[in-house]
Amino acid sequence: MGPVRPEQVRGDDRVRVDERGGGPGGFSANGILPLQVHGPIRLTSLSAAGESANISLSGVVSEAPVSIAGGAGADALRTENCGILRSFTASLGAGADLFALEAFANAGSSTFSGPVRLQGGAGDDTFQIGGATAATAIDFRSAVTLDGGAGADVLTTGSEVIFDLSGQPVMLNFP
Repeated sequence: MGPVRPEQVRGDDRVRVDERGGGPGGFSANGILPLQVHGPIRLTSLSAAGESANISLSGVVSEAPVSIAGGAGADALRTENCGILRSFTASLGAGADLFALEAFANAGSSTFSGPVRLQGGAGDDTFQIGGATAATAIDFRSAVTLDGGAGADVLTTGSEVIFDLSGQPVMLNFP
């Protein structure tokens, strides 16, 4: 498969990829059917120090590993209404980054079947995992590691978050 380009696919369905400077980036399917991805997803932010970038996965079902890398700026990763069947790794690097998984009202629930690793870097990072309603529920079916990295990092977990394995999540480098 060649490069994915933004394109209108049926009404409101759309795929957005690789926008810089605060615009949406990543994969999103905003229609009736989810966007099904059979190969690995690798998303990289190009943000430099002092810049910001948004990376989002919305309405995506991935049958392969998902890997997300942030830049030197303040990156924001948002996921909503996703089914990730393999590993999910996000390392947002330096900057005051935001990890928001199912953190917004009416986002739609998500399931992460493989191991999940969220890693902050230098900077005061915010981790918002799940919400308080069924529409913001998130189910982790494998190991989950949250690593704040250096900085005064904050973790908020909603009431509709399910960790299927005992002893989860493993938390590293949080005050």
